[in-house]
Amino acid sequence: MRKFCTLLLFFGATLMVQAQDLNTKQQRLDATAKLQALADDSKLQAVTMTADDADALVAGIRQAGYHATVVGKGMATAIVPAHFLRETLSADKRISRIHGSRRFHFFMDKAREDIGVHTIRESGEFETPFTGKGVLVAMIDGGFKYDHIAFLDNEGNKRVKVVWNRKDYAKGVVTEPTTDIPAGNDEYEEPGGHGTHTAGIAAGSVISQNDFSGVAPEADIMMISSSMEEAEVMEDLTFIDQYAQEKGQPFVVNMSFGGIHGPHDGLTPYDQFVDNIATAGTGRALVLAAGNSGAEKVHVSYTFTEDDEQVAIAIKQGGIDPVIDLWGKATDGQQHLTVKAYKTTGAGNPKELSFDGEFSANEICTYNGKEHYLYYPTNTSPIYYTVFVVSGHAGDGFDAWTEEGNEFKKVNFTKLGLTSLEGDNVMSIGGIGQCAEKAFCVGNYVSKTVINSLTMGTIDAQAYGMVNGLNELNTSSSIGPTIRPELRKPDVAAPGGMIASAIDYVSESGGDGPLLVDKINVNGEDQYYMASAGTSMAAPVVSGTMALWLQANPNLSCEQLHDIVASTSRKDEFTGSDEWNSRWGYGKIDAYEGLKMALQLADATGIPSVYGSEQPISMKKEGGLWRVLFNNAEAQATMMVYDQQGRLCQSQFLNNLMRGQEVLLNMQQLPKGIYTVCISTAKSHISRKLVIK
Repeated sequence: MRKFCTLLLFFGATLMVQAQDLNTKQQRLDATAKLQALADDSKLQAVTMTADDADALVAGIRQAGYHATVVGKGMATAIVPAHFLRETLSADKRISRIHGSRRFHFFMDKAREDIGVHTIRESGEFETPFTGKGVLVAMIDGGFKYDHIAFLDNEGNKRVKVVWNRKDYAKGVVTEPTTDIPAGNDEYEEPGGHGTHTAGIAAGSVISQNDFSGVAPEADIMMISSSMEEAEVMEDLTFIDQYAQEKGQPFVVNMSFGGIHGPHDGLTPYDQFVDNIATAGTGRALVLAAGNSGAEKVHVSYTFTEDDEQVAIAIKQGGIDPVIDLWGKATDGQQHLTVKAYKTTGAGNPKELSFDGEFSANEICTYNGKEHYLYYPTNTSPIYYTVFVVSGHAGDGFDAWTEEGNEFKKVNFTKLGLTSLEGDNVMSIGGIGQCAEKAFCVGNYVSKTVINSLTMGTIDAQAYGMVNGLNELNTSSSIGPTIRPELRKPDVAAPGGMIASAIDYVSESGGDGPLLVDKINVNGEDQYYMASAGTSMAAPVVSGTMALWLQANPNLSCEQLHDIVASTSRKDEFTGSDEWNSRWGYGKIDAYEGLKMALQLADATGIPSVYGSEQPISMKKEGGLWRVLFNNAEAQATMMVYDQQGRLCQSQFLNNLMRGQEVLLNMQQLPKGIYTVCISTAKSHISRKLVIK
């Protein structure tokens, strides 16, 4: 009898240890990783891990035959089968947490609705010697045409310095970056030409055939064709940082993609990783598109007013990833809510689904102390609603998000005694990187409503309902705020409707045909420019602008770049006068005022001369005034204005000019006609013809 009892105690203890081990394994997995661990082994899973010894961890994963990379202190990424994730990695005591890699998507879905062109260098309103020369503009995107005329210099040489095709990363295909730039494109299936278009906006070359050059037309370009996996993008950012440091270049990274779901607090490991890259040194900027869900009800929030109250949230499926991503409001690391998952075709009695089912998981999140519920429906048919029934005590609450194309709808559940909540568009900005404090989250506004279509002639985009009114925020532009009031996102707005830029491939007779604005034959091949819109287009305008600022002052820190945006962004009747708001951020990006502040900061920190330029001035026209900005300190300078007969009309003699100092050239009192402005310094003499109408 004693032996039997001993055996019972032994087996009981063994089961307890096994249960504890299983619990520990589960605790190492966040909600996304839990779902990945349940997946079929035929598909590889991308994960990010925090570990005590990331180097040893990566070495072990590679020895097992899988891809793994160290991406930061105590952080690694890997691509492994589900069984390796649930059986090996979850049991590895060196790992403190495994974060499932979320999938991004391009923020260009509204491009077919909002079309146009306006870049900062257009129309002679802004003239500067700053072209991005010496600055690296890295595009993490897809759909690149490497040899498009937009990426060739004036001698026909490729300005693309590095390409890295990672589109099959999620399939376990390991590739290496190369400086041997191939011809053609990256064979990215969808969307054809998104990367070409965004790269052209940020850094497209000046060509004689049209005026669709990018904001930084002499910057070096890096093109990374992304799989849109979070883990892969972290590896990309690590590589860009290392490459730029080896070359001694300031750099800007453009990321016109993302995903809406996430806690929207800037505390995720991915957001913190982005912050670390942005602040690891000077001369760097990370720019992200805010998203295109400003008109969609992708968010819902509620606080319970009495104990055991129940509410329902239902998403009408119809877009990318019909996910419900629910986060409790409490940050104490405790469970406050009860959540059950259902599906239904509409009003009536929903069919209950087990929350422990194949595509659902929950956790107490380690980085913000919130309870987190994540659900992916197995049937993504648009006839279904996916439903969470949530209950809690008075004072408890939650926020939930879904991805674009899906919306939280009010459904009649009166037979079940449930109140169904209506969604809203608040906090519709992306939740994967867009809430990183040190990155720049960019919304888009309408800068042009009329385009000259190659196939249809003049098109009034506003008349067709494609865009809002001129200078207004595009309806589709996602808005803030974030969960944390002190975390102000979006940061700024930029022209995003309509923007004309290079495109990879398009059919003149297809659906995109009316958006084509130019066709150029290069060595027997037709190459196109197309008008598009969305925050995907606004982000590279900001990326190109920051390349100009970093050329002027390559030692700008992340904090200084944020100060420039906050201090110099334009306010008008559309943005409002508040310092910051959840629609416009700090206002509309102002390249000239930002450049002036960048130069002033360079002078204050003792940078000896402008980076990559010997020209003495930048100019910006405002009405009858020309603002003349001195790019370097000058002991003396003269400004002379002559009419067509060579008669002197105005003269100014200037002494002890500071870098970034502005001098106004007022020509409002002069008669209509053509004038020549001559500006001379100790080392330079330039002349410009100006027309007064």
